[in-house]
Amino acid sequence: MNPPIESAFDIQNALQLLDASAQAYGPIPPRGSSVLSSRATDTRVLVLSGADDGIVAFRGTANLRNWLTDLECDLKPWQSPHACVHAGFLAAWRSVRDDVIDAVEDFGPNRRIWLTGHSLGGALAMLAALDLKREVSNASRIAGCYTFGQPRVGNADFRAWFNAVHRARAFRIVHSDDIVARVPWLLGAYRHAGHEVFFPSFKTLNFEPGTLNYLLDPPWWRKLPSDIAGLVRAWSHGADSLLCDHYVRSYINLLARSPAGRAAHSTSNVQG
Repeated sequence: MNPPIESAFDIQNALQLLDASAQAYGPIPPRGSSVLSSRATDTRVLVLSGADDGIVAFRGTANLRNWLTDLECDLKPWQSPHACVHAGFLAAWRSVRDDVIDAVEDFGPNRRIWLTGHSLGGALAMLAALDLKREVSNASRIAGCYTFGQPRVGNADFRAWFNAVHRARAFRIVHSDDIVARVPWLLGAYRHAGHEVFFPSFKTLNFEPGTLNYLLDPPWWRKLPSDIAGLVRAWSHGADSLLCDHYVRSYINLLARSPAGRAAHSTSNVQG
């Protein structure tokens, strides 16, 4: 992993963390890794450690029970009366919280800590980032939080809290028309946090050769052409077509075919 630079998205780090997020879905963990889990919430966490870095990757939505967790859209106060988060996400995080804190402490004083996850896993990584900041003995080791296709986690006060603590090293990667990255809404009560790294549809926005094909924290009007294309696709092929941009394999293909991603992909791996 490359050392983090404040508010700078690193696609090589993104590729390695996406690889870890994908491996969290696998039935057989990589050699040298460990798996933390909760039967109560069916939450699964993959923990990997190398010479310089420790990675905590939260599994995304894998089955019906996870979908039911996603659909618990009530906002629940967390850590303060005003910062509220998705009740289902919070229950899932609390079910593995103590084990994750122990695993991170076991990384030792010198490894950097990286948090990641796809879909629901990204939401849990964001909650973990705040809890670990309070609980881990050397919280400055949290080098980054990279999420992929992550739903919204909490309200505006939660966003303000998270951004004050972690925004400089938190990157939320969104693949074009990924519908999961646009939920939950709850009449505008939910808000995204961290930096947005938006990859528009290749058909709606052209980039110069050799440049990275993403927008960092784009205003809504920069994303509008891609959103219109998504609506047209949903109208033509059904709403399920928007889920195609959400699959973890779609994110892997997306990052791997970007100019920097092609160069990094041949060397990107997670050391167990």
